[in-house]
Amino acid sequence: MKKSAANFNDSLTAAEKATYAVWKQALLDGLTDNTTKARKKEQLKTLKQKETERVRDFKIRIDDTYRIAYGVNAATSRHADVVALRNETLKDVLLNGLKPQIADLVWNRPNLNDKTYPETVESAEECEKVVEMKKITENKDLSTAIMLAAKESKEISEEVNNLKLLLQKLESMSVNQQKAEN
Repeated sequence: MKKSAANFNDSLTAAEKATYAVWKQALLDGLTDNTTKARKKEQLKTLKQKETERVRDFKIRIDDTYRIAYGVNAATSRHADVVALRNETLKDVLLNGLKPQIADLVWNRPNLNDKTYPETVESAEECEKVVEMKKITENKDLSTAIMLAAKESKEISEEVNNLKLLLQKLESMSVNQQKAEN
């Protein structure tokens, strides 16, 4: 254990540690249930990034679902064949589940097929930043357009007021001219 986990563990009494060990084992046993694994494997195939979810959070959700679906051993194995299979599976889930605007950019990156899962995640995070910058730029453009429209509206309003004053002057001149003729 490291850092906060170690601190938390050190703060537990012997009875709490025993209770925690039982609780942890029960939780792990529940996650290794074949029904749960089967459901998580199906869920993994259809996992999609939520609209407000960041790529890094989606990656964590993918990794957690994979760990439950295939077990801790498959999720942490260092055997080359297992790592290759795991990375390919996780990469496919990521690419098929990304939000469309991010996925489009990722799929257009060169050498996508040669990238590992961590490299693909990194690429997706870069593309996410590009999408965010586009949104900011569009919002600035929209903001500028609104400001220009407001300025133009104010100028038109001033021009209308000037025309009203001119009409009033013309009417008063016309009335004065009619009085002078009578």
